[in-house]
Amino acid sequence: MATRFIESFGATAGDAATYLTTLKGDSAGVTPIVYDSVDGFLKFYDRLNSQVVKLVPTATPPVDAPATSLTITAALHGGKDIAMNEAAGTAFTLPLATGSGRKFRFYVTVASNANTIVCAGSDKLAGAVVVNDAGASSAVQAYVFRATVASHTTISPTTAGGGGAIGDWIEVADILSGVWIVSGVFQTSTDPVTPFS
Repeated sequence: MATRFIESFGATAGDAATYLTTLKGDSAGVTPIVYDSVDGFLKFYDRLNSQVVKLVPTATPPVDAPATSLTITAALHGGKDIAMNEAAGTAFTLPLATGSGRKFRFYVTVASNANTIVCAGSDKLAGAVVVNDAGASSAVQAYVFRATVASHTTISPTTAGGGGAIGDWIEVADILSGVWIVSGVFQTSTDPVTPFS
C-alpha cells in the first residue's frame, strides 16, 4: 500500500479532516497523510472505520483554559486533557454528541466556583459523579450525584456545593448520539449538592 504525505494543510479547524475525507477515494490503495497546521498533528483517513484519525504522541500537554469561554472541538481538543485554570472560571461548550467515541477530560488546577461545562444544541448529560464529603453536618461519606438524561445539560462544580477544588476531574464521553456520558470525582469539606442542572 502506498502513502501520500501532504505537508502543512489547514487554515481553520476541520480543514485537514475535510481534505482527507475528499482524498480517501483519490487513488485505490493509497493512504493520504496530512500534517494539520491548525492543531499540529499528523492525520490519516481510516478506511476501515470511515473516519479521520489523529496520530498522537503517548504524552500530550494539557490545554490551558482561557478566561471567559472555550468551545471544545474534536480537531483542537480531542485526545487532550483540559485544565480548568481560571479562578474566575471558564464556560466550556461541548461539541454535539454523535456517538464518535471521543472523550474529553477536565481537571481543576486552580480552585474556582465559576467553571461550567454545557451541552450544545439539544444534547443532554447522563452518568454520575462521586463527591467526597469531609463531614460538615454529618459523618464523612461519599455521595453519588446522577445526571438525568431527560433534563440535565450543564455541569457546575462549585467549592460550596462540592467540586471546583484542585484535583477534581470530570470526563465526558461521546458514545451515544445526543447524549454525553459523564464520570468524575470531586472533593469537598461541606455538604455537597448536585453539580448538574
